[in-house]
Amino acid sequence: MAALTATNSATASAQTLMLYERVRQAQRQAQSAQADAKTKRAQADQAELVSAQSTLRARMIEAASTYERPRAEATSQALSPSTQDFLVRMHQALSKDGAAAKPSKNSQGQTTGRIIDLTA
Repeated sequence: MAALTATNSATASAQTLMLYERVRQAQRQAQSAQADAKTKRAQADQAELVSAQSTLRARMIEAASTYERPRAEATSQALSPSTQDFLVRMHQALSKDGAAAKPSKNSQGQTTGRIIDLTA
């Protein structure tokens, strides 16, 4: 008679062991890829934050320079007090009635200069 052999044994075959090892290796690779993806996402978030801060800083500098430039030009174009006094005296000397120029005041009531009518 023919001998019967068991087709199912308690020990796994070499092929099955190789398949399990491949699955474990794929799982390790997937975990490594996920960790790399998290690291890269954190780096991208940090880069976006730095970019946003730089953009904000650039806008603030641009706004400040846009504000300061006309302000500096206005300050540099203003007549000095001695020049204003000279013009007032000239106006008084040349005016027919000898009237003094009226002081000009800003919205806060501070004297900022004098208004002189130079029309003939």
